[in-house]
Amino acid sequence: MINLTPRLLKTAELITPCKKLADIGTDHAYIPVYALQNALAETVVASDINEGPLNNAAKTVKQYGFEDRVVLRLSDGLENIEETEADAVVIAGMGGELIAKIIGDAPWLKNNKQIIMQPMTHFEDLRAFLCDNGYKITKETVVREGKRLYLALSAEYTEEEANFGEWYFYVGNLIYSNNPDEIEFCNRIVNRLEKKHTALKNSGYDANKIGKILEEIKYEQACLLYTSPSPRDRSVS
Repeated sequence: MINLTPRLLKTAELITPCKKLADIGTDHAYIPVYALQNALAETVVASDINEGPLNNAAKTVKQYGFEDRVVLRLSDGLENIEETEADAVVIAGMGGELIAKIIGDAPWLKNNKQIIMQPMTHFEDLRAFLCDNGYKITKETVVREGKRLYLALSAEYTEEEANFGEWYFYVGNLIYSNNPDEIEFCNRIVNRLEKKHTALKNSGYDANKIGKILEEIKYEQACLLYTSPSPRDRSVS
């Protein structure tokens, strides 16, 4: 059995068992192999924008004997992936803005597809894109790998645009979690926003927007000390 890093394992565990999986930016094809070994998919299209990672993926696929169940493909995002080739799509290890662009460039993802994402940066931009474009975040979680904390989440299209404040894009439903890593993840975000807020004020720039976001996050945190999870919680765990 293949062993995944905590980051990749947490991402793979979000996959709802399906027939056809696509892994975008597959690199060494570790997630495709894990998915096949654990009956999370029957076949996988493993794609990357560069030949080098695909060569690495080919070695992994051969090592574990899945040449007949994995298709390796050169593709910029989902450009060369057909709708009929994927019931679920994994996009991991990229910036949130790039992940949002990949999703936006593939409107067929709105047709009853699960999207599993692991943004390395700009997760607030990814959450904003999803909420503003009719995608519901169905699951979000945090995993620790060394000193770093990584976010992983899944979503599906529901047509409904979520009406959240901008603070939500930074912490999501993680703010209602009792998980220590998820609490620390939110606290790190608050610390980062506080530093940005201070830097803007000291430089003479408008810090009101960041200040308001901070106030709203801290308000939600304070409410949790006295009440049950906010009604904004859409049952995302």
